[in-house]
Amino acid sequence: MGLDYPLVIDGQKLSTEDTIDSINPASCFELVGRVCVAGEREVERALQGAEAAFAHWSVRPVDERSALMRQVAAALRERRDEFAAWEILEAGKGWAEADADITEAIAFINYYADAAERLGKVRPQNVPGEDNLYRYLPKGLD
Repeated sequence: MGLDYPLVIDGQKLSTEDTIDSINPASCFELVGRVCVAGEREVERALQGAEAAFAHWSVRPVDERSALMRQVAAALRERRDEFAAWEILEAGKGWAEADADITEAIAFINYYADAAERLGKVRPQNVPGEDNLYRYLPKGLD
């Protein structure tokens, strides 16, 4: 509570002069935190970092990418109460709604991990004289 939060771009913390104060809507004198605002230069740097990361991420096997997504879901599940509490403090949500949001996020992460694996294993039916193969490819920032 009440801390300054820098941007994280390409794995590096970066502070900017422009910030936004996040105030607890239930207590207008309580500063939840102060976050740095990204300008055009920071956005461009983030896009370049994402493009560079995509080159490595996109060639990883689908099973490996899905496993990483499940690890994210498990970490979120372990800290579910903490993330729900942040929603309450920053957005003024009630506990049931905040908990439902986090639970839904966990479910979506797992759903997309399952879907990626399922789609990654689809094999077309071959026609005599043909050897067909198709696969889903990561799109990147497009």
